Amino acid sequence: MTFLIIHKVLEEYFKDTRETKNITKIFDDIFNQETRGMVTGFEELKIKNEMLKTLLTFESMERKSDLSTLKPSMFETKFGNGEHLEISDGKKGHIEISGKIDRVDISEVNGEKVGIIIDYKYGQTEFKLTELEEGLDLQLPIYILALRDVFKIVPIAAEFYALKTSEKTGIYNRELIDKLKLNIKPAKKSLSVNNKEFNKRIKDAENHILQFSKEIRNGRIELAPANIDRCGEGNCDFANVCRIDKWRLR
Repeated sequence: MTFLIIHKVLEEYFKDTRETKNITKIFDDIFNQETRGMVTGFEELKIKNEMLKTLLTFESMERKSDLSTLKPSMFETKFGNGEHLEISDGKKGHIEISGKIDRVDISEVNGEKVGIIIDYKYGQTEFKLTELEEGLDLQLPIYILALRDVFKIVPIAAEFYALKTSEKTGIYNRELIDKLKLNIKPAKKSLSVNNKEFNKRIKDAENHILQFSKEIRNGRIELAPANIDRCGEGNCDFANVCRIDKWRLR
């Protein structure tokens, strides 16, 4: 419920950038609408105040950002309703993927649209290179592929935006950013590479997706957790249906 409200507020806030918006009023309206009929006590009011504080911090950071050439243009944009993202190996292997992108900031340069993908995170989520390389987190590469192949917009970056900390981490095409003279400074822990390496990383992600889908279709689902320390009650949401006994694996 919390993140649903946050998403709706941000979508409404950016819906028409020509208007001056009051994010507090937008939040109050949406919060009241989504919680109508619910009993709100001390805990609920505490959560409400925390959400508003997060949104006000976000608004302040957005106003300070210097990305005048890029405009928030796509919000909660779905792909898959009639036009899926299709990943293929050029032979028999292929998979169709559907999803939804939180936000894309777009600019037009020399008649070509370029865009930055932004995925909002309410918690402490950040980009981790090792998870990309091992195929454990393919969310940003999938969004990059969707922007490029479905919406025909050149992706120059894809980032996680941690709303509580205002930190942005992700994948950046440094060569293209410099060429277009965009004022984008990737944060620490981000992947900032030239055009060749950027495309290679996305291709590697495609290969991971094809390999995983092939193994699932063949019924090959091994008991091989990527990190045994994350197994078990309190660490994993699926612990109650998991067949792993981590004490025997140590």
